[in-house]
Order: sequence, then C-alpha cells, then structure tokens
Amino acid sequence: MSFKPTHIIIIIAVAIGAAAAAWFSSQKILTLSGPPPIAVISGGNTIEWEVLPVEWRGKTHPKEDVFKKIMSGADIESLPYIKDGNSVTVSFKRKPPQSVWLYEYVLGKNGAELYRVEPEEYFVNLDGGLSFSFELKPNLTTALSSNHASYLPGGVIKGYRLVYSLGSDVCEYYFIVRGDAAWLADQLE
Repeated sequence: MSFKPTHIIIIIAVAIGAAAAAWFSSQKILTLSGPPPIAVISGGNTIEWEVLPVEWRGKTHPKEDVFKKIMSGADIESLPYIKDGNSVTVSFKRKPPQSVWLYEYVLGKNGAELYRVEPEEYFVNLDGGLSFSFELKPNLTTALSSNHASYLPGGVIKGYRLVYSLGSDVCEYYFIVRGDAAWLADQLE
C-alpha cells in the first residue's frame, strides 16, 4: 500500500489538530474547572482553608455556613494562634483574581458569629501578583465580651472570608484562627 502526498498531509493535519485540541482542553481544565487552590501562611505555619464556589462557570452553588462546617469537628486549641500585629499571607496557585475582598468575623466555638455587626473589612492590594499579606488588627467588638477567657492569649476565634472574583466567576475562601481580644483602654489611647 502506498501513500500519496495528500494522504500524508491529511494524516499530519489530523494529528496536529488532535494534539492541539488535547492541549487546549487540558488548559481549560487547569484554569476553569474550579476555584484555584490557595495557600494561607502565617509565621511559617500553614492555615487550613475551605472554598465555596458561589457562581462558577455559569453554575450557581447553594450558600452554606462554612464557618460552622469547619468548627463542627475542630479542636479549638488546634486552631493556629496569631497575635494582633502579625501578618498572614494568602497566595493563589494560579489565575490571580480581578478583585479580592477580605472580611473578618468574631466567632463562637460552634462557628456562629458572636456579634451581629458588619464584619471588619481588610483592604487587599494584589498589584497584579498572585499573593497578598494582611496584618491582624484588634477587632473592637471583642472588647465587648463578658467572658473572661476571651481576654487570655488566643481566646478569640476569628473567621476570615475571602471573596475571589475573576470575570463572572466568584468563590469564597474561609479560614479560622485564634487571636486576641481588643482591650478597650488600648484602643482609646
């Protein structure tokens, strides 16, 4: 059996087309199949996180209380303790977001919000990069606690919700740490 030059050209074109389709397909899976993984680190310690795709690839996902889900099986003492003034770095493993918002909540042992107030909002500036850092600051609502244990080092449970947006895709990342209560006298100086 002999091949004509046109047969060889067709075979090569089909092979190149199949290889290109496989490559583009793999790129689509790597970049669009789900929210990008992140790393959350403070003082060399990795902080566990959960992700909730809110609106991803045209599909709307039901809201759930992720803080309660995280705390349902958590040992409070095993949560990382980060003192006010220390930094936390969040790194995106791929696809930097177009916009990011970071909110802090004061939580109870079951993951429910302790105070029904607007969460503390942290300014996030990525400058086109894949990571950002923020410094934990005193949360004034923690100074309202009547529980003396809240004023011990690491006595406050702080939950963070990071909202990631890229085009029409939106997801939320959640992580929880132990922090310190604000002393009202320190805040008035």
